[in-house]
Amino acid sequence: MFHEDAEYVEIAMNHTFEGRSEIEGFPRTLSTEFPDVAWGSLDVIVESPDKLVVHWRATRTIDGAPNVVQGVSLQ
Repeated sequence: MFHEDAEYVEIAMNHTFEGRSEIEGFPRTLSTEFPDVAWGSLDVIVESPDKLVVHWRATRTIDGAPNVVQGVSLQ
């Protein structure tokens, strides 16, 4: 799904993942640390074959309390 040169900026963590393997490894790490993590799309906007926007929501449990994070991914 990602180009070899892709870059993913995780603003909440103040971290940039560079390259396909780092980016694809991030959700796997989250799934290991938070087994109940779930992502869902709230809205998808396709401007052209090269322009895509996804508004998403992730839910998980942290220290027994529900945690919800929303974000936007741009291509």
